[in-house]
Amino acid sequence: MIEDDKREELSVTLPCSQEEFTVPKNIYIIGTMNTANRSIALLDTALRRRFDFIEMMPRPELLQTIDGVNLQEKLATLNGNLETLIDREHTIGHAYFIKCKSRAEIDKVFRNKIIPLLREYFFEDSEKINKVLPEGYKLC
Repeated sequence: MIEDDKREELSVTLPCSQEEFTVPKNIYIIGTMNTANRSIALLDTALRRRFDFIEMMPRPELLQTIDGVNLQEKLATLNGNLETLIDREHTIGHAYFIKCKSRAEIDKVFRNKIIPLLREYFFEDSEKINKVLPEGYKLC
């Protein structure tokens, strides 16, 4: 129903109201997808056949230096190391850090978001995780 050539042609009856529903042609749908998740490979293939995709890679240049932590440098280092050890589709987006206003918030992002994601990527292999983490954020 959301494909451009199917809008207004296909309809469904809504279960509660019993009203007919179609997707109007003038609706612009934007979706996001993390390509690192390979468990959805078949869905990914089906979507790519039907829709336009615009790649949005991490943009460290949008980040600032906060409390002496150069986030541009930290993210560029992290992603450079990830590209070397895995591939470019496993890089970390700048959005993780965009709202950080203090060193404590940066540390919290690494501790609660980045490191758990790296644990998944590397199946808990601390040696590999430490190879990609920038200085100041290595595991003990």
